[in-house]
Amino acid sequence: MKKTILILMSFLCTLITDAKKNVTSLPSPETLAAINDSIIKEGNQLYLFEKLNWELTDLFLAHHGREEIGGQMTYKAKDGTIIAFFCDKSMKNSLYELRYEKASPKFIAVDSVRPLTQEEKELVVRKDVLVAKMETLADSIKGVSPDFGQLNADIIRINDHITRLYLLTGTVKSGIIPFGNDYSFDFANDNRLVAFRRYHRSLIPTQTNHNGKTVVSTIHSHLKDNPYITATDICNFLLYGRDIAGMKSFHVYSTACNCLFVYWDGDKPVIKIEEIPEE
Repeated sequence: MKKTILILMSFLCTLITDAKKNVTSLPSPETLAAINDSIIKEGNQLYLFEKLNWELTDLFLAHHGREEIGGQMTYKAKDGTIIAFFCDKSMKNSLYELRYEKASPKFIAVDSVRPLTQEEKELVVRKDVLVAKMETLADSIKGVSPDFGQLNADIIRINDHITRLYLLTGTVKSGIIPFGNDYSFDFANDNRLVAFRRYHRSLIPTQTNHNGKTVVSTIHSHLKDNPYITATDICNFLLYGRDIAGMKSFHVYSTACNCLFVYWDGDKPVIKIEEIPEE
């Protein structure tokens, strides 16, 4: 099938014209490289968390009933292994787990009951606490129609002081990358909410095929309060654009910097910058 790049040029030209009224300079190349490397790292970790959750749910429900589940948690262990598990109603035992180890190209499934470690018990309890605190901002969060998908929550330890709860939109519709309608909540170690971010102002359902042709890259824009590609952009691109549609790249037009950021998924993923020439 002939491939095409889906870029809405007239829409993009309008954005560029409006953005030139107030453009922020890009940081130094070294600073920008550090920012992009950090975004790629966090986006890839978020992707692995979401991918493990997908696979865990499918595998578990193939052998068990949803009514057995008392809780779910995905976390990164000290040795770098990422572990996702469902626990029982008592929240004392793991019913099914899936592990990602850097040395193995495949996920490792463990379909047997084992006691949760003390750390895992505390993580399950803390997840419930953080989700409850997140829900106090419900007025700032846009819901998702059930026929489109649902909001998914992932908790990532950023450093010794901050835990970040991501909320991003997933979809059950085929041929769609659900960019947008994504949020994050930063919590201190005492579970105080210290930061809230809305990465996009709306949901941006982006097609992976157009008029019967396969899309090889897409573009969407970011407003001035969100100048760079986001970890949530990368996560949902990898899930729906790369893994399902076989795509290798996507573009974000930064209205703050008046340039295109291009994420390219290769042996070593990179974010490239394409400046837009002045008229």
